[in-house]
Amino acid sequence: MPVGADGQWTTTSTVPMLPGGPTILTAYCGPEASASSKWVFVYPSVHVTVTTPFELSVLPSNTASPGTTLSVTPVGGGCPPPSTWIQLTLYTTSQPRTQPQIEVAQGATNNTGLSADQTLDWTGSVTVPSSLAPGQYQLGADCVYSRGAPKGSYAPIAITVK
Repeated sequence: MPVGADGQWTTTSTVPMLPGGPTILTAYCGPEASASSKWVFVYPSVHVTVTTPFELSVLPSNTASPGTTLSVTPVGGGCPPPSTWIQLTLYTTSQPRTQPQIEVAQGATNNTGLSADQTLDWTGSVTVPSSLAPGQYQLGADCVYSRGAPKGSYAPIAITVK
């Protein structure tokens, strides 16, 4: 992007599909793009809070007994192209954020037929394991590209197992 004579610049960008919450925004300056480019200047990071319209709706309720199958639908839109499937994950929130969360269940999705440039509309389900201890969990949904890389994520939703 061009820099003004006074050294100032501005840019705009669309925030990709990601869960809301605190994150860090960074910016770098460098020479014209080339294979041997090095960053000339790294700007101080800025703490920002991301909000997202991409959420999950769960039926019959966010409170469930072990063995219950939860029906999951997206709110705010389907997955961006070229997503090809959805990964639903029920995981524990008992681990500190610096530790990997423990996955307790994965769910299945049903998506419509689509071409590589279409939004993936979907519904899904996940069954709360019958041996799962009562407590607080999170249900997340990730849009996944054909090679297994995440393309976007919905804001996780709290699930209480009683």
